[in-house]
Amino acid sequence: MNWYGLLKIAQIWQTETDTDFSFVDQITALYKLEYKYSMLKNKPFRGMPQRRDNILNQLRQRLSSLALEIREPIIATLQSWLSSHALLDPNLWAVSRVNTSLYGDVYDEGDSTIPTLVNDIIHEYRRYSNSVMTPSEVIFKEFMQKISNNIGNFPQFKSFLEVIFFEGYQQNLYYDLESLGYEEFGQMFNKTFNTPEEGESFIEKLTVDDIGASGVMEFSGIDNLETFIRTISYEGDLVDGVLAELYEKFVFPLWYAHWGARGIDDTRAGVEEVYNNLLKANVDDLENFIVYINAALASVHQNGSMLEYLQEYVEHNAEDYNTYGEELDLVETFNYLSLELDTTELDKELRAIGVSI
Repeated sequence: MNWYGLLKIAQIWQTETDTDFSFVDQITALYKLEYKYSMLKNKPFRGMPQRRDNILNQLRQRLSSLALEIREPIIATLQSWLSSHALLDPNLWAVSRVNTSLYGDVYDEGDSTIPTLVNDIIHEYRRYSNSVMTPSEVIFKEFMQKISNNIGNFPQFKSFLEVIFFEGYQQNLYYDLESLGYEEFGQMFNKTFNTPEEGESFIEKLTVDDIGASGVMEFSGIDNLETFIRTISYEGDLVDGVLAELYEKFVFPLWYAHWGARGIDDTRAGVEEVYNNLLKANVDDLENFIVYINAALASVHQNGSMLEYLQEYVEHNAEDYNTYGEELDLVETFNYLSLELDTTELDKELRAIGVSI
């Protein structure tokens, strides 16, 4: 072997892809360098202790840098998954669903329209309530009836009704007062008014609770699916809260019952433990830091490997991870590195610097 080859082997902390790393390159380098580090640290070394310590230090620095870079997308991926599986906080679960659909998340840009999201809510309800053949309009009518019967349990929807009430219903009452006269208008509410001003005062003090949610819904027509979608689309400040409330009150209980029976609580607890360990891990404790990364890469969700979510994140942020045009299969990569990695060349490099293998 020529002098350049010997020098290259001597610098075993270097990798062939030290520049323009892709994410797959980073993971591959991490596993290979961790193997070299472990072997050099634990196997007999033929050479000066100072040289061994220097090589270990170089490997440690390179591993630390790689581990920190790899942790960032893993943390983002686990954090997103946990927020969308917030089992103890149905509102957070629901808000995450709405935000992901309308505004995007760490995996994708949000491109859903309000009509699409409303129909998604109905679709999920239909799926988990075993009512796949029930028309959307019928399901929506059920929603509105339950809201009307218990409006106090739907604060976001009540705020929506109040806007409709003050912008439409109340104005319509003023018109009725003027056209019918104060006496006939009073009869509509079993009231006796002696002047138009008394009628106006009555209207001013009315609230949604006085009229009833069903009355406001009937007046506005929002108990009809198409009208609801058209109306809510104009109430920008209220859209997110109202749709999240529909998710929280109608879909979440059914979703949780379905996945709870399939062990979602244990799954989430496991993912949360992995996330917390990785979040608080200190790279100065390199061995445990890498153990936590391995645990994160090996973690699973209800339908498969968490690597599937990580792959979506990396592909969505391709510019940050040099993955443009690269076909990723992180599950296959991880299985190869953790179960099938051929260490023949790595062992040759280690022997060349004095490690007894």
